Amino acid sequence: MDNFTNDVFDPQLQFKIEEASNSEVDGKHVLGKLSGTFFVPNGKSRNKRWYSDTVWEKQLGRKDIQEKLQGRRMLGTISHEQKLDDQAILEGKVSHVMTKLEVRNTDKGKQGYGEALILDTPAGKILNTLSRAGVQLHTSSRATGKFKGTHEGLPSVDPDEFNLSGFDFVLDAGFLEAKPALVENLKESMDKLLDMSINDSNNNGRKEGDDDMGDKNNSELLESALKENGKMQSDLTAALNENEDLKSKNVELSEQVVVLDETKKKLEEAEKALEAFKPLGTAEEIDEALELAKKEREAFKDLGTAEEIEEALDMGKELIEQYIPLGTPEEIDEALDLTKKIKEEYKDLGTPEEISEAFDLTKKFMEEKNAEKDNKKITELAEEFGVTEDAIREIYAGDEEKVRNFFKDLNESKKYRNKFRKSDNSDDKKEENKKSSMFERTAGQNLMESLS
Repeated sequence: MDNFTNDVFDPQLQFKIEEASNSEVDGKHVLGKLSGTFFVPNGKSRNKRWYSDTVWEKQLGRKDIQEKLQGRRMLGTISHEQKLDDQAILEGKVSHVMTKLEVRNTDKGKQGYGEALILDTPAGKILNTLSRAGVQLHTSSRATGKFKGTHEGLPSVDPDEFNLSGFDFVLDAGFLEAKPALVENLKESMDKLLDMSINDSNNNGRKEGDDDMGDKNNSELLESALKENGKMQSDLTAALNENEDLKSKNVELSEQVVVLDETKKKLEEAEKALEAFKPLGTAEEIDEALELAKKEREAFKDLGTAEEIEEALDMGKELIEQYIPLGTPEEIDEALDLTKKIKEEYKDLGTPEEISEAFDLTKKFMEEKNAEKDNKKITELAEEFGVTEDAIREIYAGDEEKVRNFFKDLNESKKYRNKFRKSDNSDDKKEENKKSSMFERTAGQNLMESLS
């Protein structure tokens, strides 16, 4: 959005007449003080522009703004028509200086409070006289900035682009644009007053007694200007009414410009997006694909949203991976049918839990019966071979044949040893065989003990 300059606010100013002893208003250099609402935080101006809290917070937080206020260098004039430069200062066209700007919290909300000292300059004298006469002037910011979007249909001032330099006093901003001829008459009257005041200030060679005449001329000229201002009041009112219509149209145009600016940005974004879609084909091909996708979407809408379908597919994939070891879908279906038939056949036996419990009881019963049978067999074998039951239990493991083979091998070993002893009757051999026999008995005993 293009830069704008200046803006007008509805003031709630109170002209304070203070005693000359006051440190600020001395009646010689400072003629008075104007204080009240100079701007609107989180509100609109008379020019139909929206100012957020952030706009003024950033401005009042600027170091250069605070330095201007403290150094009393934020000067102002009557109307924006007057340039604020060194020439204006030399000609006495500076009317006031800003000394305070801040945001205050009141019962009615936030207030953009400000204070201005009226200077004893030609322009300041005019501002002083107009203020004392009750002429309702408006405060107007001297600034530059840009808009960013809208708020409640009004162009919104961009906090990052707004740059405040000071405040002036004006009749009405729209009036200045709508009735230049009428403004020219006011400006001409004001220039006469300024020239008269400047000449009066520079006239150091007046004769004694001429002060009253000069003051009289000044008073008459001021009175004439005020009368002329009264005559133009009706024209001013009509111009203001006409200006309201112009303001409404201006707001509409501003809104349209904002919309056009946003539309332009969207078009630029769309153009960039189109570049990304070029590899997909022509507009007709993309349109055809979209139509096909729309039909497919209609066909699948009963299955749920795209996210739900994707989630279901992922879950299905996981289930398929889990059931792959069970066989093909046909084999799983066949197994399910068989399970269903078995369930029908066994339903009279009870629930799966009851059947499982019965199986557990049966298993336990069989285990007990088998244990009794094994214990009985172990007892018989122990009596048969003349050993302890624990010795038989160590090698039994439910296999009677294994026990019999063990003792068969043991008997064979004994027969072999007896045969060996009969074939050798020498004393040495007998003694050796005796020792061997004792060793074998000891080894056999140890074996039995280990088995027991």
